This record gives sequence, structure tokens and C-alpha cells, in this order.
Amino acid sequence: MEKASRLALGTAQLGMAYGVANRRGQPSPDEACQIVSTALDCGVKIFDTAQSYGQSESVLGRCFQSLGVRGGQVKVISKLDPELNYHDPSCLRESVLASLDRLGLDSLYGLMLHRASWLAEWDKGLGESLAELKKQRLTTFLGVSVYTPQEALNALAIEGIDLIQAPFNIFDRRLLCSGALEQTQESGKQLFVRSIFLQGLILIPKESLQEHLSFARPALARLEAFCSEYRLNRQEFALGYAWQRTDEAAAILVIGAESAEQVREDIELVLERASRLDPRILDAWDALELKVPQKLIHPPLWG
Repeated sequence: MEKASRLALGTAQLGMAYGVANRRGQPSPDEACQIVSTALDCGVKIFDTAQSYGQSESVLGRCFQSLGVRGGQVKVISKLDPELNYHDPSCLRESVLASLDRLGLDSLYGLMLHRASWLAEWDKGLGESLAELKKQRLTTFLGVSVYTPQEALNALAIEGIDLIQAPFNIFDRRLLCSGALEQTQESGKQLFVRSIFLQGLILIPKESLQEHLSFARPALARLEAFCSEYRLNRQEFALGYAWQRTDEAAAILVIGAESAEQVREDIELVLERASRLDPRILDAWDALELKVPQKLIHPPLWG
């Protein structure tokens, strides 16, 4: 497997000002196209978006059109708006058709539930409605975005789920410690890992944290000390940890960026250095057994 095939571009940043480290706001149309073009030039073919990511689908669709990108050249995953009436099959279908229109595509690679709580409705008609969309070739695969290992395990037990997206990073190792990562690998379902930089929090110098993020200062201080000891920058370490710890599961790393320069830098770091980090460094980090607060690894609690 080529390394670039294990990378996806997260596009929340294209549709809105996203991430606690975001200092640029939403990219301009030209900047958005440069971001998408750079990802493609670096070999990335998978793009992750959502109906609730502001203008992300529309911006991504315009970028594809401007760059002359056809549906067969890319794999796009989108997530259903959490506010949709999931009891109404026609509502679900119309929402997917609207997404395809915005993206300029005939079919999605993957259609995901944006909330794992929707899984409770799977056997109450939701699964059947989504399977029909798959039968109509509006999407190739079905999946769900989860927050916790238990939600991932619940999804693994559902036959109609093909894709699972979950958070994983140097502070959030729950997938690994719970055994959910191993079980995902054994299931044959495709895993996507997000929040590799925790919306950019992992990369913020501890002295630059805003007051409402002060709870993260002890963890960031420990990370800074660790990276200094092993002569690593945090970006390289975060990417290398996520890459290598999910390697056996062949997980796809979803990486977001605010600029084309960030895209190229992250991808080159993964391909040239991060994927080759000495495994003993990763083991040393795990041996610290850091106790991070739940608030740190769950962005919705940040306020």
C-alpha cells in the first residue's frame, strides 16, 4: 500500500473557521483550491467532509470543478446533518442528493452518520433506509463517526456498517487501550482516525493557551519536555504516533489544514519522517501512562 493512500484531507477548515489553533479563519476560494490541489499533488485522494461543516461541501465541489477533478479520481466521505429527520427515508435521500449536487459528484465513497447515537435507530428503519441509498449507488460504503471506544465497538457489531471514524492521538489512546483498535482490524471494516492534533491544541505552546484551555497546560508541558528529550517537534511526533500505532489496522489518517503550506508540510512529514520514527520512542511515551483529564480529549467540552 502506498503511504499516501493512508491519508485523507479533512475539509472542515474549508467551510468555516475551525480549530482552536486557527488564526487565519476560513480560507478564501483561491486558498481552498490551493489546499485541495496540493493534497492531490501529494497523492491524497480521500476527502472527508460533512453536511454540517458550514460551506465545506460546496467549497470542495467548486475546487474539484476548478481543478478539473472527476468523481473517479477522488473518494469523498460526507456525514449526514445530525438535525435531519432520520425516520424519513425521503428526507435522508434528498439530503444525500443535495450533498452530491454541492460536491459535483454522482456518488459518495462513504456516507456516515455524524452521531453514534443514531445507531440506536439502525434496526428501526434507519439501516434499511441507508442500505437503499447504497443500493441506488448514491454511496459505496456506509459508516459512522464515533467519540468513544464503546461507540466503536457498538458500530462493529452492526453488519451494515463499513466505515468507522474515531479520534486518536498522543493524548487520546482509548482505541488502543480498550482493544477497539484490534477488534476493528479483525472485523475487516475500514478505520479512519481524526483529531490527530486535537484541533491544533497539541501544537499550541503552553504559554500561548487561552484561559479557557488552561486545563491543557500540564499535559502540554509534559509533551514539550518529552519532545525536547528526544529531539522531536510535536507535529512530527503526533503524526508518527498516530501513523505507527494504527499501522496494523491500515487506518486512514484524516489531516486538516488551514493552508496549502500546512498540507504539504504534514504530508511530507508523514511520508518522509514520521512514519519512520523509532518505535522505542513511542513505547517510551506510552510508558509514561499520562493521566489526562476527560475534558482534554473531548473538544465539545472546551466551551
